[in-house]
This record gives sequence, structure tokens and C-alpha cells, in this order.
Amino acid sequence: MNDRSREKDPFVEEQDWITQGYTYPLLDNPIRSKLTNDIHPMFSFELDESPEGAFVKARWGGLTMKDYELLDQPLRLATQWLESAPSSDAICSIIAGERYIPPGVPMHHFEFRHHRLLPSTVHERAGNALKQLGKSVTFRIADRASFPKVVDLDGDHGGICPWFFGHPEGIAITHDPQKKGLASTTYIHKKYLKTLRRLLDHPSIKKLQILKLYFEFALTICHEVIHAVNLAVESELLSTYIEMGDRLVETRRNFGPVRVNEPFYEGQRVAELGLFWENEVFGGVCQQSVPNAEGAIFLVEWPSWLLQQGRADPERAPTPSNMCHKSLVSMWYIQNCQTQEFWDTVKSEHSQDLLALRIRKNVSLACELPQSKEDDPTWAGTARENARKLTGMNCRRELSDDPDPTPCAGLANETVLERSARLVRERQWSSWFREPSVPWLFRRPRHC
Repeated sequence: MNDRSREKDPFVEEQDWITQGYTYPLLDNPIRSKLTNDIHPMFSFELDESPEGAFVKARWGGLTMKDYELLDQPLRLATQWLESAPSSDAICSIIAGERYIPPGVPMHHFEFRHHRLLPSTVHERAGNALKQLGKSVTFRIADRASFPKVVDLDGDHGGICPWFFGHPEGIAITHDPQKKGLASTTYIHKKYLKTLRRLLDHPSIKKLQILKLYFEFALTICHEVIHAVNLAVESELLSTYIEMGDRLVETRRNFGPVRVNEPFYEGQRVAELGLFWENEVFGGVCQQSVPNAEGAIFLVEWPSWLLQQGRADPERAPTPSNMCHKSLVSMWYIQNCQTQEFWDTVKSEHSQDLLALRIRKNVSLACELPQSKEDDPTWAGTARENARKLTGMNCRRELSDDPDPTPCAGLANETVLERSARLVRERQWSSWFREPSVPWLFRRPRHC
């Protein structure tokens, strides 16, 4: 991370960048093993079958095979995240959780509860849903200039657009073939690919920036896939498109924009399923810095005012606190998630751990909502945590040494020094068991 990037976060101190791995001499060592797991079939270069009215099977639009191959590692990471225990649990709540219209919410908004599936069936049900979704979902690397009427990507990371004409009768991704929703196309901003090409021109000196960009791309595509999962079970929205299609199908014109009212998760204040998924998997929402490859990633508590500024997501009472926290995501975590050793351990020893991927919050910034001279009356300021101790965009640095919630989360967040200490302990234990003829109580201590 360069000095200019650090200046954007003046409340983070120099020692914080060091402890969180953004500036550390040991990182000059070779990066550990790359991911070798299979890429999920939904991310394949081509569809298995051509959609109705199409003559090609292209899943990624006009993306060349050469550029597609650049996305190999982030697509493998996205596969691991989507198939993880916390992700499967969140997906099952979207597709199998009870939906109802609660009192006091905006018009036509549903709420859904956590699923009631047996733990032993969750991974299979979520996996089947992603497999079925993969038969129809398509992807585009785009920007506002390329697709001005389809989706607004200006200043955003990605977006999603229902795709009706390719599947006019809808698609089914659950065990109930009668429960149909909409197919969709996911759009990823081309700034990811543009930045990646630039970094790969200097792979030996930009390896950490490349890992960070892989992390951000994988995060964005997972976020949008979750929106695609919800569209695939939105039966009422499918009915709306079918009614519109009866009037437009002869002209082959596309629809005008139809508002997608995503459901609220039980008790949550904001309806945004991509952020809901991030919160369930990581314990917050990752605030990216792309296309600035030198910038930091922060984990922001959700819902919070910091994430909702400039967004149009449906909200409901109670109004949020005007104080929220964002925590520095360590480079150790970003690197560990992209090693095959970590995921092999997850699958063999922690496959049911719903907290396996939670991110540490060692270095945090308490950020207050900037207040004008006339305070917004919709924001409560009576609770202790809402006390206006700061002004403008000021933040307060806070440190924490809270333990990781599970051993697997400890591996995900493991620093280079913690890893070295763990390997030493493992070697010591293995040396004891290699001398079975000597009773352990009478062994002499080893001297360095």
C-alpha cells in the first residue's frame, strides 16, 4: 500500500497497516499455493444449451477466452464461498424460508424467515439450487457506456437484470418444479478486468494487489449471484413479466424497468440480499476500493448509515444509529482464503461451521454520521451510542483482541507469525509421536 492510499484513511495508524499485513517485509516471500478446486459449472465459459431464440451458448457475452482465463482464481474463490456452510445456510433461507407480508413495511414487500431445514440437508439443497441456476444465468463484463439502458453500473461494482425472452416460462431452482421465477444476467463492472490486466503486467511486484483484486471480484460476483437466486424464486415478478411479454413478444423489444422489491430478512431494517449474504458469511459487508489496487478493504457493520448513503434499498423502522464501525480487513485473511490448504481443512474438519469465514475486527474506526446545522429529525440521538462526540467525517480508532468465534475462523484470519507458531507446535507434537519406544514422561526436553 502506498502513501497516497494511506492518506485516504488518516485515522488508521502506521502500526495498523503493519499488523494487518498491508505493509510487512515477510510478504515479499512467495505466495502460498493457488486454489485448485473446480470452478462451479454456473461460471463456465459456455452454457450447456442455447437459450430460446439464441444461436450461441455464450455465457459471458463477448468476453474472449483469453480474458476469461484471467478470472480463473477469483472464480475458484467464488465457488468456495458459495458452497461454504454459511453461504448454503443463507441461500436456503432465501429459497426455503417462509415468506409473508409483515406490518409496517413498504408496499408489496415480503419478509422471509430463516429456513427450518435439517442441518444435514442444507448443503445439498443449496447446492442443487446453484446447479439449477447455472443452467440459465449469464454474465457480462460491462460499463455504463456499453449497456446504458440495461443496468446502471456507473460508480457501482455490478448489477443484475432479469432475462425473460430466453426463458419466457420461467426457471425452477428448488425441489418444487411449480415454483418458478426469472432467469437473469449478471453485470460486472469492467474496471475489475481492466485493473487486473494492468497488475498482471507486473505480477512479481504486484502479487498482493492481484490477490486483493481477486478477492473483490469474487465478492462482487457472489453478491450478484445471490440476487439471481432470489429472482429465480420470485413467482409474482415472473407473472408480471409474462403479462408484459404477451404485449411485447411479437416486437421482440425489451421491457421497461420493473422494480424488484427484494424481501426483508426477519427483523432486519434493510432489504438487500447481496449485503444480507455478505453479513451472514463474513460478519459484515466488505467495502471495496477497486479500481484502486493500493487501497484497503474495510468490513462495515450492516445495516448502517455508512453503507446506505446514496443507495435506494428499501428501509423500515427503527432508524439506524448515527454511529457505525468499519474494521480493516487484514491481508492475511485475503491471502489465506486464496490458498487450497485452507479450503481443504475447511472441508475435512469444519464443513458445518457457520462462523468459519468470519473476519476479525482487530482495528476498527467508529464513524459518526456527518450532521448539518439542522439535524435530520429521523435520526435518533438519545441512546448512548448515538451521542454526538465527533463532528463531520471524523472517526475514532478502536482496537480489539476478541478471540475468533471458531477454530476455523482463526485459520482464516491467521497472521504470518501465528502460522509460524502453529507450524512449530505441530512439528513438536509430531516429533514426540515419532519416538514411541520412549515413555513420554521420561523424555528429555529438547534444547535449541
